[in-house]
Amino acid sequence: VESAAMAAIAAQDQHPETEWLGPFRMLWRRPPLLLDVEPSVGNGFPRPLKHGDVLRSIKGEQIGGKGRIEVLQCLLGYQGQVTFDPRDFGSWLRCGAFLALERDTPPPSEFEWVGPFRLSFSTLPDIVELSGEVQINDAVAVGDSILSLCGQDLQGKSRKQILQLMNAFDGKIEFKRHPRGHGAQQGQFVAAPHVVQPPLQPQPPLQPLQQLQP
Repeated sequence: VESAAMAAIAAQDQHPETEWLGPFRMLWRRPPLLLDVEPSVGNGFPRPLKHGDVLRSIKGEQIGGKGRIEVLQCLLGYQGQVTFDPRDFGSWLRCGAFLALERDTPPPSEFEWVGPFRLSFSTLPDIVELSGEVQINDAVAVGDSILSLCGQDLQGKSRKQILQLMNAFDGKIEFKRHPRGHGAQQGQFVAAPHVVQPPLQPQPPLQPLQQLQP
């Protein structure tokens, strides 16, 4: 990790949106988000790491709103002391959208997982499945559609345009409900979804790796 951080700092003319730092692939947001991790490392935490987890601290120093170079400087002298917070709805959606954009083309099936949602990209992105990690208190259900993101109407937007808005998610999401039960009416409203998170546990330091992934 330290060697990768030193090389990244040295390449001052490069400003990647994502990069591997040893076993961790980071998405540079504030705070940084985890895109991928070597299984042998990710499974070594009391709570296995997942994409969308949020980098919280390095060597006990809170990351908060630090930028990329500041985070890389914190990794100098790294000896495994790193902690991540469980992903929340927003970080999960942003990472899922980034990975979907990276694939460039949709999967062979007509449905695609993006963060907590499995979507069908039609006139509006329709929700065909919800992850069990999400609890939205009946605010949204399978069959509903995502009407707007970041204050922008999604009607008529392409898959790529929708994913770009998800990648830049600012906390604003509006759903179009499918009728529920007798007398239910379709409507528009703003929901505040959240992710069920296990209690945080102390995370032991990782052992230094012998070989680092580029």
